[in-house]
Amino acid sequence: GNLRRTLSLQLDPYLVAPLGVDSLALAGLQARMGLDAGKWTDRDMAEVAARSYATAKDNAKSQRSGDVDVDALLDNPYVADPLRKHDCAPITDGAAAIVLASGDRARELCENPAWITGIEHRADSPNLGAVDLTTAPSARAAAQAVTGGDTAFDVAELHAPFTHQELILREELGLGDSTVINPSGG
Repeated sequence: GNLRRTLSLQLDPYLVAPLGVDSLALAGLQARMGLDAGKWTDRDMAEVAARSYATAKDNAKSQRSGDVDVDALLDNPYVADPLRKHDCAPITDGAAAIVLASGDRARELCENPAWITGIEHRADSPNLGAVDLTTAPSARAAAQAVTGGDTAFDVAELHAPFTHQELILREELGLGDSTVINPSGG
């Protein structure tokens, strides 16, 4: 299969899917809108990629953080203007797992367990013409509902397959510079 084409099947079947756009084209449109609106720059996007690459390499113990040159990333050609290869998550098999346990059992399994203190689900309109693609109001509303506006997080793992989408989520969730973003490498 073709993941980019398969993902486009999730689009509005009447208005958007017939256009034949794929996930890369839509992400490029979204990134361009943010660049043109001055919400982020190519450098901001490359800095997200550089941090993610450096973290992933640190996790693999092959290189120290900071060894990824942002200027070198910006010299790379576009794959779908304004996206370069480093702005796009590689197409891979992936998985995530979480072990849920009672408080006592969690303390037995792990020295410093994470606690789920809330959960919320929201969705934005699928109509591309009805939304500002440079924002994620559903993410903001869900975070507000769960945290009450307290955004003092030590760590945040964000699902953002494109660098500019991490920038959107960081803004919508109100994550500051003290929050470590995607220590897994993203």
